[in-house]
Amino acid sequence: MRLIAQEILERHLNPLAEEGLFWEHSRLNLRNAYLDAVDFSGCHITCADFLGATSFGATAFRGANFPGFAVFKGATFSSSTDFLGANFPDYANFEDVAFLGFVDFKGATFSGGAEIGFATFSGIPLFAKTEFRGRFLGEHTDLVDRIEGQDVLLTFANGHFLPDGWSVEPSPVKDGFGHLRRTATD
Repeated sequence: MRLIAQEILERHLNPLAEEGLFWEHSRLNLRNAYLDAVDFSGCHITCADFLGATSFGATAFRGANFPGFAVFKGATFSSSTDFLGANFPDYANFEDVAFLGFVDFKGATFSGGAEIGFATFSGIPLFAKTEFRGRFLGEHTDLVDRIEGQDVLLTFANGHFLPDGWSVEPSPVKDGFGHLRRTATD
């Protein structure tokens, strides 16, 4: 039954689906849900609540658009997770998320605040060409160490919360943005 429900959501949340199938103004509440190899690639989810959800198998949000809040707080992704090119215009919460497999955020855009504190990553997360246009809250995570050297851009807006020993230095390629830079060593 759960897999059939997943397939229905995957079809109806994708604006490129067959005409008449797309659910406009969709709010998705999958708090504490158990998902199996779910694919929300290209989906438009106005407000997404995956608080405490557990995903088994490859999970994809490639190119997904989350125009309202997107809460993944406390979720567990047990396999590869793909947020490549995802768009988060509003607040995105990845606090306490456990990424137990490969995770890819390349080209994702976070225009609202992005909270990633206490998130754990088993592998090296890919964040190349990811933009944090709003406030980045990641002071209690190993993410910053793991993305060192990747082409991650943050705005110079005040209010970023970075771990001690890290700062944002001007980007040579994009005005108003900067790259993460280690300012102190342990």
